[in-house]
Amino acid sequence: IGLHLMNRDLLEDQRFVFNQITTYIKQNKVDAILIAGDIFDKSIPAADAVELFDTFMNDLHNADPDMEICVISGNHDSKVRLDMYREILGSEHIHMIGKPPETKDDHMAHITLTDEYGPVTFWMLPYVKPNMVFDVIADENDQYISYEEAIKRLIQREPINPKERNVFIGHQFFISPDQTPDKIERTDSESVIFGNADVIKADVLDVFDYAALGHIHKPMALNRETVRYSGTPMAYSFSEAEHEKGFLVIEMKEKGNIKIEKEELKPLRKMKVVKGSLQEVLNEASDDYASVTLSEASTVDKVDRIRAAFPNLLSLKSTYSSPSVNYASAEDMVSYAPMDMCRSFLQEMTDKEEAILTDIISSLEDVS
Repeated sequence: IGLHLMNRDLLEDQRFVFNQITTYIKQNKVDAILIAGDIFDKSIPAADAVELFDTFMNDLHNADPDMEICVISGNHDSKVRLDMYREILGSEHIHMIGKPPETKDDHMAHITLTDEYGPVTFWMLPYVKPNMVFDVIADENDQYISYEEAIKRLIQREPINPKERNVFIGHQFFISPDQTPDKIERTDSESVIFGNADVIKADVLDVFDYAALGHIHKPMALNRETVRYSGTPMAYSFSEAEHEKGFLVIEMKEKGNIKIEKEELKPLRKMKVVKGSLQEVLNEASDDYASVTLSEASTVDKVDRIRAAFPNLLSLKSTYSSPSVNYASAEDMVSYAPMDMCRSFLQEMTDKEEAILTDIISSLEDVS
């Protein structure tokens, strides 16, 4: 919450999506909602982002005061801020878990619900770097612990009963045991650690009946259908334009009997990527957030027409390559438009540089 798309505020779009989630809970019996981290876009979020989250949490709680709300911190969140009032909120069925275990006496936060099939325990582990929990899990001979080893040891020290149903909520870079990190689709709005040092093989989660994962923006299952990233509830970059956004509804009966369904979330505005000639681009006119690539030379008139067709245009560029110009004589020069001469001379320009030159040339033409 609070993330901007090319300086465009998305709070209205997020509010629109959150209202769909709240409506679903009002209309269906839900025992628990799991939010697997990255609540905010940064550790010190803006006031309006905090206000939107506050509204969302109140709406969820009011939709069903008996529903358990489980929230963990992600790598973008402040673990201290999210952990505030943890015990007080817990008494109201709201479990805001910002911190992982910090001492050898601390353990992974968890709650247990009971139905006609017995107990279900929800284990909540916020985003962890090995140095955060080194003193908790290290042996006397350890000098370094990897991300994968850190998660493995944190899980192994918990009294998890494999005969009962157990659900894990975590925010890390998990991949299938037979995958390599480069096979996981990452989007432009995700954070990537150099060398993929944070990668964790998902078989460390084998003790859990279901794993609800955060961190990767694209919804996907890993080594089994019950180890899943739900993905973000809406697209946060144009690289996510083709993602099918939504939330997962998990029904657990007796151990081993799990039903998974996906509920679609409709965005207020889609991410639209448009490429082609001016007419082809104009044929795709819409109110969606748009990234337009023009296959012909851009002019002030064309830019104005495109902006009129796409009121939420966020990116406009041209792949047009002007012909080489021979400046041997003045006669040759006058046969080219001023903008074409600039492109030929400079070879490569950013969108901003081209826009500045376009404005300058236009103003000079007006003066002349």
